[in-house]
Amino acid sequence: MAKCVAAPSVLAQILLDKFGDHIPVFRQMKRFERSGVMLPYNTILDWAGKTIDLLSVLYEALKKEVIESRYIHADETGLKVLCDQLSKKVKRYMMVICGVTTTALPN
Repeated sequence: MAKCVAAPSVLAQILLDKFGDHIPVFRQMKRFERSGVMLPYNTILDWAGKTIDLLSVLYEALKKEVIESRYIHADETGLKVLCDQLSKKVKRYMMVICGVTTTALPN
């Protein structure tokens, strides 16, 4: 990203923490502070958003590959999420979709 001082590994870590490990941005900010790196909340959000925008090209390529595959497998996993507006936990779902392109089905 133009004028971004963050290394690609930091950007990847922010997204992995947020979406893979469900670590809120304010907790990521506190972890950076403990390491001696002061990153404002909005900076982390901006970096995450711009990185997601860059990854949209990869998303479109993967979506095309799945749609063109011979078989499509989908898995739905439930997640408990704290809803800021209602201050209560609500149930949301994470969908994982993959395509199988070989003629033999996996075991």
